[in-house]
Amino acid sequence: MKPLVVLLHGLARGRGSMARLGAHLAAHGFDARSYSYPSRRASLVALARSLADAIAAEAAGRPICAVTHSMGGIVARHLHDPRIAWQRIVMLAPPNQGSWLARELAAHPLYRWFYGPAGREVLDPGLRALEASLRG
Repeated sequence: MKPLVVLLHGLARGRGSMARLGAHLAAHGFDARSYSYPSRRASLVALARSLADAIAAEAAGRPICAVTHSMGGIVARHLHDPRIAWQRIVMLAPPNQGSWLARELAAHPLYRWFYGPAGREVLDPGLRALEASLRG
């Protein structure tokens, strides 16, 4: 059974940013699906929750692989759902230690407005996501 290949974009991007990769994978026989999510409007935990149902329904019991870019990798880490059987995840440039650029710009109101809750969480994704999950 072929796995579903999930493509997850980064902050302030859309499914189109992964379109060429998806087309390349499809041309080589993979069942690749690009998922879009409102990366600027919700927390990392909320974004993962919103994707879980769609991914689980699409996979229909198949193993799942992912290719993520930037914050998409952090979102994938929060996709803890028993219906999702991860096989492999390839993360392209995830801000594992937080984002230096986000830390530099975080004090500016325009940054906070444009990038929203997840943009603040990439300052230190582990700490921010933990705080969010504890709040419910």
